Amino acid sequence: MFDAGLSAAAADQVAQSVSRDDVRAYLDAVRRPALEWLSAVSDRELDQIPDFEARQRDHGYRGPAVWEEISDLAGRPAWWILARPCIAHVRVHAGEVDALRQVIRSSQTTAR
Repeated sequence: MFDAGLSAAAADQVAQSVSRDDVRAYLDAVRRPALEWLSAVSDRELDQIPDFEARQRDHGYRGPAVWEEISDLAGRPAWWILARPCIAHVRVHAGEVDALRQVIRSSQTTAR
């Protein structure tokens, strides 16, 4: 099971159905508004605890498998909710990339 409550097959399907150009266009579209919001939001707003569960439910992200993965964010301040994908999530994927590189290097060394 992946962090968003997806099975390996569903995660593979998503990855295969989205082109690099679509991802690049999405990032280009959201980068400016996200950075503008971050530069304008106050520390006081970031310290507030949003009604996380209601927001997830209202936006259709409240399936049981998804909620199982993100329920620990409920009751946390906004900065914490933002920090998890911005710091911890990226760090986990960086570790995965490093591990895969080591496996590839090891398999290339043993193949010689």
